[in-house]
Amino acid sequence: MTRIPKRQDVHLLVLLMILLWLILLVASEGSAADSTLELEVIGEGSGGREATISEVEQQARADAMRKALEMAGVQLASVTQVDLAEVTRDEVTAWSRGLVRVIDVVACKTIFDEKMKTFRCDVRLKVAVDLGSMASLMSQVKETRGGPAAQPLTFAYRFAIFRPNSQVGSSTTQLYAGDEVCEGDEFQIWFQPDAPCYAYVINRDASGAVYVLFPHEQSVGNKLTGGQGYSLPGEGRAYRFDSVTGLETFYLVVSPVEMPDLAWMIRRMDREGHGEVAAMLDGTLRARGMRGAGTVVSRQNMKGEEADGSFAEEGIERFKGSGAMVRVFTLNHR
Repeated sequence: MTRIPKRQDVHLLVLLMILLWLILLVASEGSAADSTLELEVIGEGSGGREATISEVEQQARADAMRKALEMAGVQLASVTQVDLAEVTRDEVTAWSRGLVRVIDVVACKTIFDEKMKTFRCDVRLKVAVDLGSMASLMSQVKETRGGPAAQPLTFAYRFAIFRPNSQVGSSTTQLYAGDEVCEGDEFQIWFQPDAPCYAYVINRDASGAVYVLFPHEQSVGNKLTGGQGYSLPGEGRAYRFDSVTGLETFYLVVSPVEMPDLAWMIRRMDREGHGEVAAMLDGTLRARGMRGAGTVVSRQNMKGEEADGSFAEEGIERFKGSGAMVRVFTLNHR
């Protein structure tokens, strides 16, 4: 005899089917976030009259990688709740350095545009996007940008260099952006916020190597107290320029709230070394610095004690703004 199912049995079956569907949906989203997405993308590049073929082709390659990341971002948006349209184009380009791997150059065509007097390049790449790392980073971005409205913050800083002096042994000289430094020169970085905040100090040398100066292994964290001065690498210590000459770039990053996305990149760079993740971190900081977050507002002279007990004038730079701010400071290492 065929048993006619009771109404409550039907309801239970429907609920079980819905539960199974939800489990499969979550599993598929999780597996998508843990997998690699392979794509074929087209990038375009062009340059002015001074641009070389190599520069135009690199521009096309970067454009293709950025488009791949944007396509992957659409797929991950439902999982991470982050829309890459809210992220600047320069930041997406920087992230692609660490999240997109080129498998093959399918086609590359470069021509000279007689009318525009420039080179133009079209490139088709087969790439792999690291969806797991991308989902993790996008989640950090959501946490970074999802906080309350930030209060205005003023951040004071100075770079001081120590050089031999025949009369007093050594003298302290204030460094300003664009100044020249040499191998063996020693320097300190001093900074002071006017309110509690979080800070990062990162250096990139001419070889592309990226170093996190703060927070460092001796620090208990990177949360600063308002009104308190901090000296890097510490009282009675100094950094020394090595033999790698060229442009030295320093990023001073301050924020009223923690910045999990930067911390994520720094942790990954510590594990994987100075390669593409370092370029990713550097590009992100450069992009945020170019946005103009933080404006220099004043330079104040104050007294500083010299090695012989006398005092010299030292300049204090200040910049202020709301939210996360990046101050880019460069020196010419000769």
